[in-house]
Amino acid sequence: MYRADTLVNKGLKIIEKLYEGKRNYELTNHLGNVMAVINDRKTDTIIGVNKGYNAVVISATDYFPFGMAIDSRSFTSSLYRYGFNTQERDNEINGNTYSAEFWEYDARSGRRWNIDPITYSFQSSYATLNNNPIIFEDKNGLYGSKGSAEKFRERAKRAGKEVGEVYQSGKEWGFYTYDPQKSGTKDKDGSSYSGGHEFNKRYFGNAGQRVSDFFKDINPFKNLEVYASGVIKQSFENEKIPNTTLVIPYGGGQLAWSSDRGGNVRVLTAADNYVNVKTGKVDVRVMPTNGLVRIQSDRTGAQGDWDPNLRVLYTLHKAPIMVPIFDVPIKVGDYKIQGDAVFGLQATRLGIRGTAETLKLFNIFSIEVAAGARVELKIPDILKD
Repeated sequence: MYRADTLVNKGLKIIEKLYEGKRNYELTNHLGNVMAVINDRKTDTIIGVNKGYNAVVISATDYFPFGMAIDSRSFTSSLYRYGFNTQERDNEINGNTYSAEFWEYDARSGRRWNIDPITYSFQSSYATLNNNPIIFEDKNGLYGSKGSAEKFRERAKRAGKEVGEVYQSGKEWGFYTYDPQKSGTKDKDGSSYSGGHEFNKRYFGNAGQRVSDFFKDINPFKNLEVYASGVIKQSFENEKIPNTTLVIPYGGGQLAWSSDRGGNVRVLTAADNYVNVKTGKVDVRVMPTNGLVRIQSDRTGAQGDWDPNLRVLYTLHKAPIMVPIFDVPIKVGDYKIQGDAVFGLQATRLGIRGTAETLKLFNIFSIEVAAGARVELKIPDILKD
C-alpha cells in the first residue's frame, strides 16, 4: 500500500520518512469538552527492565464549570486553538473567550456576548448551556431539548417554511429549513439536502410568534369541557358512618363535550353510583364502580358530571327552589353553585357547576339536573424545557 509520507527512489529502495507530530488526537469528556490533546509523536521511556512510550502532550486543560481554564491545572500550546465545548478559543482577548457559529462566549462570566435568537421566557437571552454546563452542551448553537426543537419546528411550519424532521446531534436537537426555490433532494429523514441546499439550521420566528409562544409556555390549561345532565336517583344514608350517603341513579342521561376528546352522550344507570361524604360545605365523591357495565368505546369522550375519579365539590351558594301554589310559596327543592375539582390518575380538572335537585318524591327518589364547565390542568411548557 502506498503511503503519502513514503518516498520511493526509482523502485530500488524504499526510504520511509515519517512526518510525525502532524496528527493531533483530542481526549474529551462526556460533553465533548477537550481535556487534553496529544499528537502521534512518541518518546521512549524505560520503567525497570521494560521499555515503553509516552505520548507528547500538546494541550491539557481543566475547567471551571462554564469553561474558564484553571491556571494551575492547565497547559496550552499555541499550536492548538480549541477547547471547551469543542469551540475555537480566542487567545487575542483573554484566553477564555470562545467563538462558535452563532455566538461569542465569555467563559469567565458564563454568558454570551450577543443575544441568543432562541428565546425562552424563563431564561436570559445571554445564558449559555441552559445554565447547566454539567448536563448540556452547545457546540452548534442548536436547541437544548427535543421539545424545544419541535416547538420551533412547528413555528417554522406555521410561517410557511419547508422543514425537515427533528434530529439529534450529541446533546443538542435541531432541524433544517429549506429554500423552496432551490433544487435538490432531501434525505429520507429530511435532516439534510443531498445537494447541500439547506439554508438554515434554526428558525426563530417574528416578534408576534414569540409573544404567542410565551403565553402558550405559561398556559396551565390543556382543554375545556362542558356538560349537562339529568338523572333520577335515590340516596341511602349510612347510619354507622355519619354524613355518608350512597347514591344510585335509576336512569338518566348526559351530554358532554371536550375540546380535545370531542362529544359524548351517555345513558346513566345504577353502575354510575357513587359514595358522597359531606363535611360542612364540602362534598367528597368517590365512584368505585362507575362505568363497569359500559363498553370501552363509551369512555373515550368527555367525562362530564359523572367522572369515575375522586371528586371534591365546594358549595359557593345554596338557596331553596320555591314554587307558588295558590299564592303560597312551597319549597320543591334546592339549587347550588359549586366549585368543582376532579382528581384522577391521568388528569386533574377544575371548574364550576350548577345543580338543581327536587325534594324526595314519594319519600324515595329525587330528580337532579346539572350543568357545568371545567378545564384540565397540565404542567406548563415553561417548566418542561
